[in-house]
Amino acid sequence: MNLNRRDFLGAASAVAALAGLGLSRASAAEPLNVALITPSPIADVGWSRSLAASLEELNTELGGIMKITMVDKINEGPDADRIMEKAVADGNKVVIAGSFGYMNGAMQLARRHPDVSVLHASGFKTMPNFSNFTARNYEGTYLMGMAAAAVTKSKKLGVVGAFPIPELLASNSAFALGARAVDPSIEVSVIWVNSWFDPAKEQDSAKALISQGCDVIFSNAQDTLRSSLCAKRKASIAAT
Repeated sequence: MNLNRRDFLGAASAVAALAGLGLSRASAAEPLNVALITPSPIADVGWSRSLAASLEELNTELGGIMKITMVDKINEGPDADRIMEKAVADGNKVVIAGSFGYMNGAMQLARRHPDVSVLHASGFKTMPNFSNFTARNYEGTYLMGMAAAAVTKSKKLGVVGAFPIPELLASNSAFALGARAVDPSIEVSVIWVNSWFDPAKEQDSAKALISQGCDVIFSNAQDTLRSSLCAKRKASIAAT
């Protein structure tokens, strides 16, 4: 079962960008330089791909007024801070920080450059030129939990999560609540890998959950778990 993050984030990022920048097709006389920084590879699936696809769709909607630079696989912390600062130095007037862990550094960037608009994927802090956007992912994961409860044989569900941040805790809780709405006896086990992109940890965590009897695995905000597990054919997979 797949929840298409692109559908959620496409609308969310478009609304956030339009609201924050006040752009329209008619208002942009010159190309707008926009930089997207993400923590994992911009591949064919996953969180970073969804952010990139949303930005591309927004650009099409706005008539191609943006010149987009994308930088992926950037660790949270000093690396991200340096890359975001370079993006501004390169002339980008909008910086999209694509990870919860970029929040504090991105906010400092906004303070240093009041003429730059900074959009942050998730998070909870704001200031005049710093805004965040997210989606109600817990609504979809509640339904995922219900679907998982309908197919499980062992009544044991597993979750491989990235970081225990508010958004993911809410999604995990919704997944468990959805499952237990169908069958109150269902057990849900969670393993946090503390990484947005670590194929080895993700696979090992999934295998550990399978060995514990979990026959449905929910991948929460991971970019690599789905493809690695499909080959094993030992569990059903619910992946965002």
